[in-house]
Amino acid sequence: MVNELEASSDIAVRHLRRNFILGVVNGALFQFSNTLVSPSLVLPLFMRYLTDSHLLVGLIPSIQQAGWFLPQLVASRYIQHRPQKKIYYSATAIVRAGSWGLLTIALFTLGGSRLLLLAIFFSLLVVCSFSGGVGGISFMDIVGKAIPVTRRGAFFGGRNFLGGILAFMGGFIVKYALDQSGYPFPANFGLLFTLSFLALSVALFLFTQVVEPVGPVHEGEVALLQQFRRAWGMVENDALYRRFLFLRLCLMATQMATPFYILYARDRLGIPEGMVGLYLSAMTVVSVGSNLVWSRISDRRSNKLLIQIASILGLGIPLSALFIPHLSGLFSPENLGYLFGIVFVLLGSHTAGAQIGNINFLLEISPAAERPIYLGFANTLFGMALLASAVGGVIVEVAGFDVLFSLTLAFYALAIGLSLTLKDPREEIVGY
Repeated sequence: MVNELEASSDIAVRHLRRNFILGVVNGALFQFSNTLVSPSLVLPLFMRYLTDSHLLVGLIPSIQQAGWFLPQLVASRYIQHRPQKKIYYSATAIVRAGSWGLLTIALFTLGGSRLLLLAIFFSLLVVCSFSGGVGGISFMDIVGKAIPVTRRGAFFGGRNFLGGILAFMGGFIVKYALDQSGYPFPANFGLLFTLSFLALSVALFLFTQVVEPVGPVHEGEVALLQQFRRAWGMVENDALYRRFLFLRLCLMATQMATPFYILYARDRLGIPEGMVGLYLSAMTVVSVGSNLVWSRISDRRSNKLLIQIASILGLGIPLSALFIPHLSGLFSPENLGYLFGIVFVLLGSHTAGAQIGNINFLLEISPAAERPIYLGFANTLFGMALLASAVGGVIVEVAGFDVLFSLTLAFYALAIGLSLTLKDPREEIVGY
Protein backbone atom coordinates (compact mmCIF):
# COMPACT_ATOMS: atom_id res chain seq x y z
CA MET A 1 0.00 0.00 0.00
CA VAL A 2 0.98 3.59 -0.59
CA ASN A 3 1.90 5.38 2.63
CA GLU A 4 3.09 8.72 3.88
CA LEU A 5 6.76 7.77 3.63
CA GLU A 6 6.57 7.11 -0.10
CA ALA A 7 6.95 10.81 -0.92
CA SER A 8 9.51 11.57 1.77
CA SER A 9 12.72 11.27 -0.25
CA ASP A 10 15.15 14.17 0.17
CA ILE A 11 14.23 15.60 -3.23
CA ALA A 12 10.49 15.26 -2.61
CA VAL A 13 10.68 16.95 0.79
CA ARG A 14 13.04 19.70 -0.36
CA HIS A 15 10.92 20.62 -3.39
CA LEU A 16 7.45 19.85 -2.03
CA ARG A 17 6.36 23.50 -1.87
CA ARG A 18 7.64 24.27 -5.38
CA ASN A 19 6.10 21.14 -6.89
CA PHE A 20 2.82 21.67 -5.03
CA ILE A 21 2.45 25.24 -6.32
CA LEU A 22 3.46 24.39 -9.89
CA GLY A 23 1.04 21.46 -9.94
CA VAL A 24 -1.83 23.53 -8.57
CA VAL A 25 -1.34 26.38 -11.05
CA ASN A 26 -0.92 23.87 -13.87
CA GLY A 27 -4.27 22.30 -13.00
CA ALA A 28 -6.01 25.65 -12.59
CA LEU A 29 -4.90 26.92 -15.99
CA PHE A 30 -5.78 23.62 -17.59
CA GLN A 31 -9.29 23.88 -16.12
CA PHE A 32 -9.60 27.46 -17.38
CA SER A 33 -8.55 26.31 -20.85
CA ASN A 34 -11.06 23.48 -20.75
CA THR A 35 -13.87 25.77 -19.61
CA LEU A 36 -13.47 28.06 -22.61
CA VAL A 37 -14.07 25.09 -24.93
CA SER A 38 -16.19 23.04 -22.52
CA PRO A 39 -16.93 19.59 -24.00
CA SER A 40 -20.26 19.55 -22.19
CA LEU A 41 -21.44 23.06 -23.11
CA VAL A 42 -19.37 24.97 -25.68
CA LEU A 43 -18.22 22.26 -28.09
CA PRO A 44 -21.72 20.76 -28.57
CA LEU A 45 -22.93 24.21 -29.69
CA PHE A 46 -19.83 24.62 -31.86
CA MET A 47 -20.65 21.32 -33.55
CA ARG A 48 -24.15 22.56 -34.34
CA TYR A 49 -22.57 25.01 -36.79
CA LEU A 50 -20.82 22.14 -38.56
CA THR A 51 -23.27 19.20 -38.43
CA ASP A 52 -26.70 18.08 -37.22
CA SER A 53 -25.43 14.64 -36.18
CA HIS A 54 -26.05 13.73 -32.53
CA LEU A 55 -23.56 10.88 -32.96
CA LEU A 56 -20.73 13.30 -33.74
CA VAL A 57 -21.72 15.48 -30.79
CA GLY A 58 -21.52 12.41 -28.56
CA LEU A 59 -18.06 11.59 -29.90
CA ILE A 60 -16.52 14.82 -28.61
CA PRO A 61 -16.26 14.03 -24.87
CA SER A 62 -15.66 10.36 -25.69
CA ILE A 63 -12.62 11.12 -27.83
CA GLN A 64 -11.37 13.84 -25.52
CA GLN A 65 -11.46 11.69 -22.40
CA ALA A 66 -10.84 8.27 -23.96
CA GLY A 67 -7.77 9.69 -25.67
CA TRP A 68 -6.34 10.56 -22.27
CA PHE A 69 -7.06 7.08 -20.89
CA LEU A 70 -6.58 4.63 -23.78
CA PRO A 71 -2.81 4.84 -24.48
CA GLN A 72 -1.74 4.46 -20.87
CA LEU A 73 -1.27 0.68 -20.70
CA VAL A 74 0.97 0.79 -23.77
CA ALA A 75 2.78 3.86 -22.43
CA SER A 76 3.30 2.20 -19.04
CA ARG A 77 5.25 -0.56 -20.76
CA TYR A 78 7.89 1.90 -21.96
CA ILE A 79 8.19 4.10 -18.88
CA GLN A 80 7.63 1.78 -15.91
CA HIS A 81 11.33 0.86 -15.63
CA ARG A 82 12.56 4.46 -15.82
CA PRO A 83 13.18 6.19 -12.46
CA GLN A 84 12.08 9.55 -13.91
CA LYS A 85 9.25 10.16 -16.36
CA LYS A 86 9.10 13.92 -16.91
CA ILE A 87 10.77 13.74 -20.30
CA TYR A 88 7.68 11.93 -21.64
CA TYR A 89 5.39 14.59 -20.23
CA SER A 90 7.49 17.35 -21.81
CA ALA A 91 7.52 15.70 -25.24
CA THR A 92 3.77 15.18 -25.30
CA ALA A 93 3.18 18.72 -24.04
CA ILE A 94 4.67 20.05 -27.28
CA VAL A 95 2.34 17.83 -29.34
CA ARG A 96 -0.73 18.80 -27.30
CA ALA A 97 -0.14 22.53 -27.49
CA GLY A 98 0.84 22.32 -31.16
CA SER A 99 -2.27 20.41 -32.22
CA TRP A 100 -4.59 22.78 -30.34
CA GLY A 101 -2.79 25.74 -31.91
CA LEU A 102 -3.25 24.29 -35.40
CA LEU A 103 -6.92 23.73 -34.68
CA THR A 104 -7.29 27.37 -33.67
CA ILE A 105 -5.65 28.51 -36.90
CA ALA A 106 -7.90 26.19 -38.92
CA LEU A 107 -10.99 27.65 -37.27
CA PHE A 108 -10.10 31.16 -38.40
CA THR A 109 -8.98 30.19 -41.92
CA LEU A 110 -11.43 27.40 -42.83
CA GLY A 111 -14.62 28.63 -41.20
CA GLY A 112 -16.36 28.73 -44.57
CA SER A 113 -15.42 25.14 -45.43
CA ARG A 114 -17.41 23.44 -42.73
CA LEU A 115 -16.93 19.82 -43.79
CA LEU A 116 -13.17 20.31 -44.02
CA LEU A 117 -13.14 22.09 -40.66
CA LEU A 118 -15.16 19.23 -39.18
CA ALA A 119 -12.59 16.67 -40.40
CA ILE A 120 -9.66 18.74 -39.14
CA PHE A 121 -11.37 19.31 -35.80
CA PHE A 122 -11.79 15.60 -35.09
CA SER A 123 -8.32 14.72 -36.42
CA LEU A 124 -6.54 17.24 -34.20
CA LEU A 125 -8.83 16.45 -31.25
CA VAL A 126 -7.64 12.83 -31.51
CA VAL A 127 -3.97 13.89 -31.67
CA CYS A 128 -4.29 16.28 -28.73
CA SER A 129 -6.24 13.82 -26.60
CA PHE A 130 -4.05 10.77 -27.22
CA SER A 131 -0.81 12.68 -26.69
CA GLY A 132 -2.32 13.86 -23.42
CA GLY A 133 -2.90 10.24 -22.49
CA VAL A 134 0.75 9.35 -23.01
CA GLY A 135 1.77 12.32 -20.88
CA GLY A 136 -0.94 11.53 -18.34
CA ILE A 137 0.71 8.33 -17.07
CA SER A 138 3.90 10.33 -16.46
CA PHE A 139 1.94 13.08 -14.71
CA MET A 140 0.25 10.68 -12.30
CA ASP A 141 3.49 8.88 -11.45
CA ILE A 142 5.23 12.20 -10.74
CA VAL A 143 2.36 13.30 -8.49
CA GLY A 144 2.48 9.96 -6.67
CA LYS A 145 6.19 10.46 -5.91
CA ALA A 146 6.17 14.19 -5.22
CA ILE A 147 2.96 14.68 -3.20
CA PRO A 148 2.39 12.65 0.01
CA VAL A 149 -0.89 10.82 0.47
CA THR A 150 -2.19 13.23 3.13
CA ARG A 151 -1.55 16.24 0.86
CA ARG A 152 -3.09 14.88 -2.33
CA GLY A 153 -6.60 15.91 -1.38
CA ALA A 154 -5.36 19.47 -0.86
CA PHE A 155 -3.29 19.22 -4.06
CA PHE A 156 -6.15 18.19 -6.34
CA GLY A 157 -8.59 20.31 -4.36
CA GLY A 158 -6.31 23.32 -4.80
CA ARG A 159 -6.12 22.68 -8.54
CA ASN A 160 -9.90 22.56 -8.71
CA PHE A 161 -10.42 25.51 -6.34
CA LEU A 162 -8.14 27.93 -8.19
CA GLY A 163 -9.27 26.46 -11.50
CA GLY A 164 -12.86 27.03 -10.48
CA ILE A 165 -12.20 30.72 -9.86
CA LEU A 166 -10.65 31.03 -13.32
CA ALA A 167 -13.45 28.95 -14.83
CA PHE A 168 -16.03 31.27 -13.23
CA MET A 169 -14.45 34.18 -15.09
CA GLY A 170 -14.26 31.98 -18.16
CA GLY A 171 -18.03 31.56 -18.06
CA PHE A 172 -18.46 35.30 -18.58
CA ILE A 173 -15.93 35.21 -21.42
CA VAL A 174 -18.00 32.46 -23.06
CA LYS A 175 -21.19 34.50 -22.58
CA TYR A 176 -19.51 37.54 -24.14
CA ALA A 177 -18.16 35.57 -27.10
CA LEU A 178 -21.41 33.77 -27.91
CA ASP A 179 -24.03 36.31 -26.86
CA GLN A 180 -22.68 39.85 -26.68
CA SER A 181 -19.59 40.22 -28.85
CA GLY A 182 -21.50 40.42 -32.11
CA TYR A 183 -18.82 38.30 -33.76
CA PRO A 184 -20.22 35.92 -36.40
CA PHE A 185 -19.17 32.29 -36.68
CA PRO A 186 -16.31 31.31 -36.65
CA ALA A 187 -14.81 34.42 -35.01
CA ASN A 188 -16.92 34.00 -31.85
CA PHE A 189 -15.66 30.48 -31.25
CA GLY A 190 -12.24 31.44 -32.57
CA LEU A 191 -11.83 33.88 -29.66
CA LEU A 192 -12.54 31.07 -27.21
CA PHE A 193 -10.19 28.63 -28.94
CA THR A 194 -7.38 31.20 -28.96
CA LEU A 195 -7.62 31.92 -25.25
CA SER A 196 -7.91 28.20 -24.54
CA PHE A 197 -4.71 27.51 -26.52
CA LEU A 198 -2.76 30.19 -24.64
CA ALA A 199 -3.89 28.93 -21.22
CA LEU A 200 -3.13 25.32 -22.17
CA SER A 201 0.38 26.20 -23.36
CA VAL A 202 1.27 27.99 -20.13
CA ALA A 203 -0.23 25.16 -18.03
CA LEU A 204 1.82 22.50 -19.78
CA PHE A 205 5.02 24.54 -19.53
CA LEU A 206 4.64 25.05 -15.78
CA PHE A 207 4.45 21.34 -15.02
CA THR A 208 7.65 20.73 -17.01
CA GLN A 209 9.36 22.84 -14.32
CA VAL A 210 8.47 20.37 -11.53
CA VAL A 211 11.46 18.76 -9.79
CA GLU A 212 10.78 15.03 -10.12
CA PRO A 213 11.94 12.68 -7.33
CA VAL A 214 13.40 9.29 -8.17
CA GLY A 215 11.10 6.45 -7.14
CA PRO A 216 11.02 2.64 -7.10
CA VAL A 217 10.47 1.04 -10.51
CA HIS A 218 9.64 -2.26 -12.12
CA GLU A 219 12.82 -3.76 -13.50
CA GLY A 220 13.06 -3.91 -17.28
CA GLU A 221 10.83 -3.24 -20.27
CA VAL A 222 8.37 -6.02 -21.12
CA ALA A 223 6.48 -7.01 -24.28
CA LEU A 224 3.00 -5.57 -24.68
CA LEU A 225 1.30 -8.97 -24.40
CA GLN A 226 3.28 -9.72 -21.24
CA GLN A 227 2.34 -6.30 -19.87
CA PHE A 228 -1.32 -7.07 -20.46
CA ARG A 229 -0.99 -10.46 -18.77
CA ARG A 230 0.70 -8.84 -15.78
CA ALA A 231 -2.11 -6.28 -15.56
CA TRP A 232 -4.81 -8.93 -15.85
CA GLY A 233 -3.13 -10.93 -13.10
CA MET A 234 -3.34 -7.88 -10.86
CA VAL A 235 -7.05 -7.58 -11.57
CA GLU A 236 -7.58 -11.23 -10.68
CA ASN A 237 -5.50 -11.12 -7.50
CA ASP A 238 -6.43 -7.70 -6.15
CA ALA A 239 -10.11 -7.69 -5.21
CA LEU A 240 -10.13 -4.04 -4.16
CA TYR A 241 -8.60 -2.97 -7.48
CA ARG A 242 -11.16 -5.09 -9.35
CA ARG A 243 -14.16 -3.63 -7.50
CA PHE A 244 -12.87 -0.11 -8.03
CA LEU A 245 -12.58 -0.75 -11.77
CA PHE A 246 -16.21 -1.89 -11.96
CA LEU A 247 -17.35 1.21 -10.06
CA ARG A 248 -15.41 3.55 -12.32
CA LEU A 249 -16.81 1.86 -15.43
CA CYS A 250 -20.32 2.63 -14.18
CA LEU A 251 -19.41 6.27 -13.62
CA MET A 252 -17.80 6.40 -17.06
CA ALA A 253 -21.04 5.13 -18.59
CA THR A 254 -22.93 8.08 -17.08
CA GLN A 255 -20.85 10.47 -19.16
CA MET A 256 -22.63 9.41 -22.33
CA ALA A 257 -25.34 11.92 -21.34
CA THR A 258 -23.08 14.87 -20.48
CA PRO A 259 -22.94 16.67 -23.87
CA PHE A 260 -26.70 16.32 -24.32
CA TYR A 261 -27.93 18.20 -21.26
CA ILE A 262 -27.31 21.56 -22.97
CA LEU A 263 -28.86 20.41 -26.26
CA TYR A 264 -31.84 19.06 -24.32
CA ALA A 265 -32.25 22.42 -22.59
CA ARG A 266 -32.06 24.29 -25.87
CA ASP A 267 -34.38 21.98 -27.81
CA ARG A 268 -36.86 21.19 -25.02
CA LEU A 269 -36.85 24.48 -23.10
CA GLY A 270 -35.76 26.85 -25.87
CA ILE A 271 -32.98 28.52 -23.86
CA PRO A 272 -30.71 31.00 -25.74
CA GLU A 273 -27.08 30.09 -26.41
CA GLY A 274 -25.90 32.92 -24.17
CA MET A 275 -27.27 30.98 -21.18
CA VAL A 276 -24.29 28.65 -21.62
CA GLY A 277 -22.04 31.23 -19.99
CA LEU A 278 -24.29 31.45 -16.94
CA TYR A 279 -24.43 27.67 -16.66
CA LEU A 280 -20.63 27.52 -16.82
CA SER A 281 -20.30 30.15 -14.11
CA ALA A 282 -22.84 28.44 -11.86
CA MET A 283 -21.16 25.08 -12.40
CA THR A 284 -17.75 26.44 -11.48
CA VAL A 285 -18.94 28.42 -8.44
CA VAL A 286 -20.30 25.28 -6.83
CA SER A 287 -17.21 23.37 -7.93
CA VAL A 288 -15.00 25.93 -6.16
CA GLY A 289 -17.05 25.81 -2.99
CA SER A 290 -17.41 22.04 -2.93
CA ASN A 291 -13.69 21.50 -3.43
CA LEU A 292 -13.06 23.01 -0.01
CA VAL A 293 -15.19 20.21 1.40
CA TRP A 294 -14.05 17.42 -0.95
CA SER A 295 -10.34 17.97 -0.30
CA ARG A 296 -10.86 17.86 3.49
CA ILE A 297 -12.87 14.64 3.23
CA SER A 298 -10.16 13.15 1.02
CA ASP A 299 -7.30 14.07 3.38
CA ARG A 300 -8.98 13.68 6.78
CA ARG A 301 -11.61 10.99 6.26
CA SER A 302 -11.36 8.73 3.22
CA ASN A 303 -11.60 8.73 -0.55
CA LYS A 304 -14.08 5.87 -0.30
CA LEU A 305 -16.52 8.18 1.50
CA LEU A 306 -15.88 10.92 -1.06
CA ILE A 307 -16.65 8.55 -3.95
CA GLN A 308 -19.92 7.57 -2.27
CA ILE A 309 -21.01 11.18 -1.73
CA ALA A 310 -20.09 12.15 -5.30
CA SER A 311 -22.03 9.21 -6.73
CA ILE A 312 -25.15 10.18 -4.76
CA LEU A 313 -24.89 13.75 -6.07
CA GLY A 314 -24.51 12.35 -9.58
CA LEU A 315 -27.84 10.57 -9.23
CA GLY A 316 -29.50 13.98 -9.02
CA ILE A 317 -28.19 15.10 -12.43
CA PRO A 318 -30.39 12.98 -14.72
CA LEU A 319 -33.23 13.12 -12.16
CA SER A 320 -33.27 16.92 -12.39
CA ALA A 321 -33.04 16.90 -16.18
CA LEU A 322 -36.00 14.56 -16.42
CA PHE A 323 -38.13 16.39 -13.84
CA ILE A 324 -37.61 20.11 -14.56
CA PRO A 325 -39.36 20.22 -17.98
CA HIS A 326 -42.54 19.00 -16.28
CA LEU A 327 -42.62 22.32 -14.39
CA SER A 328 -43.16 24.31 -17.57
CA GLY A 329 -46.70 25.15 -16.51
CA LEU A 330 -45.47 26.82 -13.31
CA PHE A 331 -42.57 28.89 -14.69
CA SER A 332 -41.96 31.15 -17.64
CA PRO A 333 -39.52 29.81 -20.28
CA GLU A 334 -36.85 32.23 -19.01
CA ASN A 335 -37.20 31.15 -15.38
CA LEU A 336 -37.34 27.51 -16.42
CA GLY A 337 -34.00 28.05 -18.12
CA TYR A 338 -32.54 29.38 -14.88
CA LEU A 339 -34.04 26.45 -12.98
CA PHE A 340 -32.37 24.02 -15.37
CA GLY A 341 -29.07 25.39 -14.05
CA ILE A 342 -29.56 22.92 -11.17
CA VAL A 343 -28.42 20.20 -13.57
CA PHE A 344 -25.08 21.91 -14.12
CA VAL A 345 -24.67 22.84 -10.46
CA LEU A 346 -24.98 19.16 -9.56
CA LEU A 347 -22.72 18.23 -12.47
CA GLY A 348 -20.01 20.60 -11.25
CA SER A 349 -20.16 19.35 -7.67
CA HIS A 350 -20.25 15.69 -8.66
CA THR A 351 -17.39 16.03 -11.14
CA ALA A 352 -15.15 17.81 -8.63
CA GLY A 353 -15.78 15.25 -5.89
CA ALA A 354 -15.50 12.23 -8.16
CA GLN A 355 -12.26 13.50 -9.67
CA ILE A 356 -10.54 13.95 -6.31
CA GLY A 357 -11.93 10.75 -4.83
CA ASN A 358 -11.28 8.47 -7.81
CA ILE A 359 -7.75 9.67 -8.57
CA ASN A 360 -6.62 9.53 -4.96
CA PHE A 361 -8.27 6.17 -4.28
CA LEU A 362 -6.47 4.64 -7.26
CA LEU A 363 -3.16 6.17 -6.15
CA GLU A 364 -3.64 4.77 -2.65
CA ILE A 365 -4.30 1.19 -3.76
CA SER A 366 -1.47 1.14 -6.33
CA PRO A 367 1.86 -0.30 -5.04
CA ALA A 368 4.66 2.20 -5.65
CA ALA A 369 6.80 0.04 -7.95
CA GLU A 370 3.75 -1.12 -9.93
CA ARG A 371 1.97 2.24 -10.12
CA PRO A 372 2.49 2.76 -13.88
CA ILE A 373 0.85 -0.57 -14.76
CA TYR A 374 -1.95 -0.16 -12.19
CA LEU A 375 -2.72 3.29 -13.56
CA GLY A 376 -2.05 2.31 -17.16
CA PHE A 377 -4.38 -0.69 -17.25
CA ALA A 378 -7.13 1.12 -15.34
CA ASN A 379 -7.00 4.18 -17.55
CA THR A 380 -6.83 2.18 -20.79
CA LEU A 381 -9.91 0.25 -19.67
CA PHE A 382 -11.66 3.51 -18.80
CA GLY A 383 -10.74 4.91 -22.20
CA MET A 384 -12.38 1.98 -23.95
CA ALA A 385 -15.50 2.56 -21.85
CA LEU A 386 -15.54 6.24 -22.76
CA LEU A 387 -15.34 5.47 -26.46
CA ALA A 388 -18.28 3.13 -26.01
CA SER A 389 -20.17 5.93 -24.25
CA ALA A 390 -20.43 7.69 -27.62
CA VAL A 391 -23.48 5.46 -28.04
CA GLY A 392 -25.32 8.27 -26.22
CA GLY A 393 -25.73 10.03 -29.54
CA VAL A 394 -27.23 6.90 -31.09
CA ILE A 395 -29.65 6.55 -28.17
CA VAL A 396 -30.82 10.15 -28.62
CA GLU A 397 -31.31 9.60 -32.36
CA VAL A 398 -33.26 6.36 -31.88
CA ALA A 399 -35.08 6.70 -28.55
CA GLY A 400 -34.75 10.33 -27.42
CA PHE A 401 -33.29 12.25 -24.50
CA ASP A 402 -35.54 10.72 -21.82
CA VAL A 403 -34.31 7.18 -22.48
CA LEU A 404 -30.67 8.32 -22.39
CA PHE A 405 -31.14 10.10 -19.05
CA SER A 406 -33.00 7.12 -17.58
CA LEU A 407 -30.10 4.79 -18.48
CA THR A 408 -27.69 7.28 -16.95
CA LEU A 409 -29.75 7.24 -13.76
CA ALA A 410 -29.43 3.44 -13.58
CA PHE A 411 -25.64 3.57 -13.91
CA TYR A 412 -25.37 6.11 -11.09
CA ALA A 413 -27.49 3.86 -8.87
CA LEU A 414 -25.26 0.87 -9.67
CA ALA A 415 -22.14 2.93 -8.86
CA ILE A 416 -23.58 3.81 -5.44
CA GLY A 417 -24.17 0.13 -4.74
CA LEU A 418 -20.63 -0.81 -5.78
CA SER A 419 -19.12 1.94 -3.64
CA LEU A 420 -20.55 0.25 -0.56
CA THR A 421 -18.42 -2.84 -1.30
CA LEU A 422 -15.08 -0.97 -1.33
CA LYS A 423 -12.64 -1.36 1.54
CA ASP A 424 -10.84 1.76 2.72
CA PRO A 425 -7.13 1.21 1.90
CA ARG A 426 -6.07 3.47 4.78
CA GLU A 427 -7.26 0.84 7.24
CA GLU A 428 -4.20 -1.19 6.20
CA ILE A 429 -1.70 1.62 6.74
CA VAL A 430 -0.12 1.02 10.12
CA GLY A 431 -0.28 4.06 12.38
CA TYR A 432 -2.45 6.09 9.98
